[in-house]
Amino acid sequence: MRRIASLCGLLAFAFASAKGAELAYLWDVITKPAYKQSLHAIVVGQPIDPWVKGLLAGDDGVSGPGKDVTIGRDKFELYNACQPHNCGGNFLYVLFTPGGGKAWAVFTKEGKIARYYGDPDAAKQLVLKDAAKP
Repeated sequence: MRRIASLCGLLAFAFASAKGAELAYLWDVITKPAYKQSLHAIVVGQPIDPWVKGLLAGDDGVSGPGKDVTIGRDKFELYNACQPHNCGGNFLYVLFTPGGGKAWAVFTKEGKIARYYGDPDAAKQLVLKDAAKP
């Protein structure tokens, strides 16, 4: 009986730890100045779809919570949002340094990578590309 109680306790701890690791949603974090500025900096003057413009202007988006990722020894935050009422392959994936000081992104249209923003290096492109896989 103690083993079952211990197992249940461990499972509850693991679940709470995993749940605590979730980050906010993209549309929430870009209300913070650092995140907003770094994301705007990489898309200014670049072609972007109207729904992405809306997201950047403060419209709520459709997304899941962000997650922490590691590239080499560096930590990053990865977020996504999809086109409302047309999520099938129409996404924006954004990689931020912790706290939002710098950003890189990939935009997908109908399941294909349409454009990278922020000139991500090969390692960041790989993380963004993997995130964009269906």
